Order: sequence, then C-alpha cells, then structure tokens
Amino acid sequence: MTALRFVTAPQAAARLDAARAWLRARAADEPLRVVAPTREAAVRLVHELVSRGAPTAEAPADRGAVFGWEALSAGAFVVRLALGPLADARRTPAGRLALEALAARAIHRLRAEGKLGRFAPIGDLPGLARALAATYEELRAAGYRAAPEGGPADAVLRDDDLEALLAALAHEARSASLADRAEVLAAAAEAARGSTCPTLLLDVPLRARGEQALVEALTTAPLFVAVPTGDPSVARYRAALQTPAEPLTDPGASDLARARVGLFRAGLAALPVPPSGLAASSPPPSAASVVPPPAGPPAGVSPPAGVSPPTSASPPASASPPASASPPASASPPASA
Repeated sequence: MTALRFVTAPQAAARLDAARAWLRARAADEPLRVVAPTREAAVRLVHELVSRGAPTAEAPADRGAVFGWEALSAGAFVVRLALGPLADARRTPAGRLALEALAARAIHRLRAEGKLGRFAPIGDLPGLARALAATYEELRAAGYRAAPEGGPADAVLRDDDLEALLAALAHEARSASLADRAEVLAAAAEAARGSTCPTLLLDVPLRARGEQALVEALTTAPLFVAVPTGDPSVARYRAALQTPAEPLTDPGASDLARARVGLFRAGLAALPVPPSGLAASSPPPSAASVVPPPAGPPAGVSPPAGVSPPTSASPPASASPPASASPPASASPPASA
C-alpha cells in the first residue's frame, strides 16, 4: 500500500487545513484528482491553495498555478474512471430518468403478456415505473443481481412477481447497452486498480458496497481522505482502507469541542458528557415575556397636536338603574259639552 492518510475532525476548518497541507506537499505539475461532494467545493479548495500559496516547510516556493489537477464532484469522478472499461464493454452509464424509462417499457411488455401478477391492478399507473427503478437501484447497490428472464426467482427475495419485474428491467438495460450505478462503480474500481494518480477525497460519503470497493481500489496510489467525526462513512472508510482514522482535534480539549463530536452521531446516548457540567436547557417563558406591551406611540414619537395618547381602557362604571317611572296622572273627565 502506498502513501495513505485518513483523518477525521468535527470542524470543517480542520479538515480543510489538513487537505491544503496534503496538496501543498504534491508537485504543482503532477496529475492529481481533488474530489468533493460538489464540483464547486473541489474548485474552491484548489483556487484557495493557488491564491493563498504562502511558502511553507513542505512547499517553500509560492505556487502561482497548478497543472494537471482535476476538481471533480463525486459523481463525475466515478463516471470519469468508468468511461474506459464501459467503452470496452460497449456500455453507457444510465441515469435515473433513463432507468425509469426502461422500467416503464418493461412493465408495458409484461402487462401485454399478462405476467404482472399481483402488480396487474396498478400496471397502468405512472408511479409503478418510478418505484421499480428505485427498488432496482437499491437492490443493485446491495449486491443483488437479477436472474435471467424465465429463470428461477432469487432465493433472497422470495417474490416471483417482483423478481419477474426486476429481470425484465435488467433485460431492457442490457438490450439498450446501458449500465446502472452498480455496474458503473464496478467499472470505476477496475480502472482505479491500475492507476497511479494521487486522489484527495474531501467529505465524500460512502453508502453503497460498490463505493467501498472503489475506495479500496484507490489505495494503489497516494490517497488522502477526510470525513466528519461521527459520520456513518467513517466505519466504511475504515473497512475499505484497513486503517484507523487519525483524529485532527482532541475531543476533550473543551466542552464545545466535545459537543461537536456528537453532531453526526445517531442517538443522544452517543453524545459525550462534558466534565464541567456544561448543559443546554430551555427554561419556561416568564410572565413578562407573554404580556403584550402597552398601547401607545413608539418611544421618542410625540402624538399629533390635539390628540391625546391612548390610555389603558378602564372598565366602564356600573350603570345606575333607571329611576322608577312615576305613574301617569289620572286623566280628568272631559268637560261636559
């Protein structure tokens, strides 16, 4: 195994500093790949190194430019590696939209042949093709391989109807010379095994088995890997690289540093307990915080002339009962005509 460095830190600044130090130790004119979750993040890292290229012990001379360095997103990096082996096999990478189109074609064919099984009542709904494509990708990422059409169902699935759909989708992909994500990752790992180009992986997550195999193949050349402390990818990187991670910061240096370690961990039980008793709480609101402010003009603003400022309305005085009405005087008889 060649030069390898695998670091973890809860702070992004610490991981970036370590990545810059590793890049400064490389030659400015050697082929090199900088890989990040997005291409913008990879380009920013390279540009900062070139623009801030201050002399260091590892690189005494200030580098005003680099030649042969590639800034790539994680997806573009995989496709770039896989293009050669896929071209030899006359295959083309298939995206999610292409896979959904192939799933719709497979469903249409099985529906016409009356082989949808329990999926027949929903065979004409658009959501079935989308769900079939997503299920196929997830199973392929876990190492599943669809049986040939007409062959026995997979013993792991134990579902003849679903197996028929998956086999039909795999048949459509082969007929169209398209490669799914698992095949692209396998082709990329094949190309990486014979590569001598140094690679830097900054905060690139590992989710699928094929991605782990690709990282393992990258160890034939100088490799730098940096991931957040506590991220689920740390264990997968450790298994692929067969080396423990190097922590860049001491988690017990301060209460804040200890709290940062648990940001990416699942469950509150994994959070370290600070020795000094630092705790976060949310006290109940006080009575003053829920009483509305008194009505009136803002501070420093006098009311217009002739207008008195509003005052708190006082409750109306209790109305006195009306005086008892005196009975009308008795009417005198009309005078005699």
